[in-house]
Amino acid sequence: GRYARSVVTKLACNGKFSLVRVDISTGRTHQIRVHMRQRGLPIVGDAEYGSKQWNQMAAKAPIRAKRPLLHAHTLAFDHPSTGELLQCRAPVPEDFVRAIEWIRSAPGAVVVPELQSAMETDGTEGDLHENATRGDSQEKGDSSGRRITYESIDDMLSALVG
Repeated sequence: GRYARSVVTKLACNGKFSLVRVDISTGRTHQIRVHMRQRGLPIVGDAEYGSKQWNQMAAKAPIRAKRPLLHAHTLAFDHPSTGELLQCRAPVPEDFVRAIEWIRSAPGAVVVPELQSAMETDGTEGDLHENATRGDSQEKGDSSGRRITYESIDDMLSALVG
């Protein structure tokens, strides 16, 4: 196959399931799903590349996964004309929130500081779903004017064609 690169960072684990962050620098079909399976860490809910046993377990409470538990939290690319970095962030879906909460609340769970800080509001532990979906406005530029973050893909597309 063609070259594909995925950088995987474990954010939390509970002895059965792990929450990972995957950064890709190539965009091959099924790249994340294939790479995770090759590492022996199939995506929960993935009927093609996943584990039937783990998928059945995750389909039950408390996770109730009915789809592959993949979520593109942030998509970023350079604007083709201006070179500005465009970013779009999406709220975390309910089933994904349930999976995260289950992983991190299990006895003996390990949570890295990056995930812990993402779940905190004003220095205190907050509700992950509220933090993920409250729709806070994102900055439209930094001091250099080179970074633009949009709240939805529709906003980003409007800016690209408008």
